[in-house]
Amino acid sequence: MVLVGHSLGGFYNHVYAARHPGQVKGIVMLDPRIPSFEDMAFARNYFKALDRKDFEPEYLSLYHLLANME
Repeated sequence: MVLVGHSLGGFYNHVYAARHPGQVKGIVMLDPRIPSFEDMAFARNYFKALDRKDFEPEYLSLYHLLANME
């Protein structure tokens, strides 16, 4: 497959392709937002202040992203 992603979707596509190299033929990134070390440090510090029970079910993906960004 060829993955197409915009903004943070470029990051997700990069991660998916790295984990499933046999399934991905290429990636098209449109204005990709690849997290920097500063972004990851911010996410780590922000995540420490969060409590999973405060997240509504439709926002658990944000919780998961912050928990696993590094």
